Amino acid sequence: MTEITISSEAEALAAVKENGRRLANVPLEFRTAEVCLSAVQSDSLTLEFVPQELRTLDLCLVAIHNYGSLDHVPQELKTAELCLEAIKKSAAAFKSLPEEMVTERFCRAAVARNSGALPYVPEHLKSEWLCLLAVKNNCRALEYVPEKFRSERICMKAVEGDARMLRYVPEKLRSAELCMSAVKRRIEEFQFVPEELKTAELCMEATESNSELFQYVPEKLKNGQLCMEVVEKNGRMLCHVPEELKTAELCTEAVRNWGDALRYVPEELKTAELCMEAVRNDGGALEYVPKELKTAELRTEAVKGRRHYTPYALWDAAELYMGTSKGETA
Repeated sequence: MTEITISSEAEALAAVKENGRRLANVPLEFRTAEVCLSAVQSDSLTLEFVPQELRTLDLCLVAIHNYGSLDHVPQELKTAELCLEAIKKSAAAFKSLPEEMVTERFCRAAVARNSGALPYVPEHLKSEWLCLLAVKNNCRALEYVPEKFRSERICMKAVEGDARMLRYVPEKLRSAELCMSAVKRRIEEFQFVPEELKTAELCMEATESNSELFQYVPEKLKNGQLCMEVVEKNGRMLCHVPEELKTAELCTEAVRNWGDALRYVPEELKTAELCMEAVRNDGGALEYVPKELKTAELRTEAVKGRRHYTPYALWDAAELYMGTSKGETA
């Protein structure tokens, strides 16, 4: 901020109207009630630069309405009304409350105004009723509800409001009804469905919508058809295919989709054709090609790899060139 010289109250008023932060540079004799009010209206954080004797209840309320911080409010002005107003604006204001103000009654009022205040409520003052109140106002508050208060009623209310809250529901309360309610609205919640509730049909639906969810499919429900459908869309998922289901056809589809999937192909299935397919898609796959299959042609294709070439591919190709230039064979 450019330093400015202020030599009158009028100049001070003009300066803070333009930028409230300039109150910090206003000489104390010009920090009048009017100048300070104008500064705080422009930027509530400038309350810090207001002389203590001018920090009135009305001025502090102006600052709180804009920002919600209690940091520079005099202790004697921190009334229940003012503090609740601050918490309504910013739940973090709870951290600046006078210790004697934090009662069960006050906490209820605070959470009613801003459910984000729940994490700041002392543990001994939290109750199931208070947690339900928080979740009703904002379903995401479930994350801060102590485990002992995460009842079926509270969890249902949270998941009804936001499917992503399923992850915070205790395992024993993740019923088929609750899980299906979450998954229907957001398929990614499939990963938080208990294993025993995952059916073949649900797994198929989940992976069709998002192939990355294949990693959460129980091993017993993975079959050749499902694995093929997944790697055709996302070769990276080959790493989650059981070894006994990795066929030559499946691995070819995987590296065709994502060359680097070659790292997850069993050694006995790495043929010259498969490795060529892999490095054409991703030069970095050269790192996982068996030594005996690294021909000059394959290394050249790796450097030209469609997805990207890598320092490894360049180094490997250079090594080949240096070797052949000395009369060595590939």
